[in-house]
This record gives sequence, structure tokens and C-alpha cells, in this order.
Amino acid sequence: MRILFLLLIIANLSLFAWHMQGPRDSDKAMSIGPQPVDANTPPLLLLSELPKQDAPAEAHAPREAALQEIPPDNAP
Repeated sequence: MRILFLLLIIANLSLFAWHMQGPRDSDKAMSIGPQPVDANTPPLLLLSELPKQDAPAEAHAPREAALQEIPPDNAP
């Protein structure tokens, strides 16, 4: 069990050393900043900034029908 633990420590140290000796281009890729916006891209709008629109009358019809009371079943 001790040998397995030591192998794990050696593997972790070698992975760390290999990672530290790699190219540093990944640091530059992370610090590029915001990308330029294309001229054809529409501007961002919050939902609260959109103009208010009334729902069509047909949208309320199924809801009102569902709220009506179901007639009692008078089966003998």
C-alpha cells in the first residue's frame, strides 16, 4: 500500500512539472478580453426593456373554459 501511495505522489509531481514546463500561450488566450461585436449583431435587450404587448384574446379562451365548473354526472 505504501508503494502505491508513493507512485501516486510521483505521478502527481511529474504531472505538475510537465504542466509547468508547457507553453504559456494559454495565459494569453485567457486574457484577450471582450471580442469585437459584428455590425450585423443585434443589440442586447433585457426583457424589461421590451415594449409591453397585450396577449391576444384567443390566449385566454382555453384558460377560461378550463376554469368553468364541470356539470355533475347524474348517472343512475
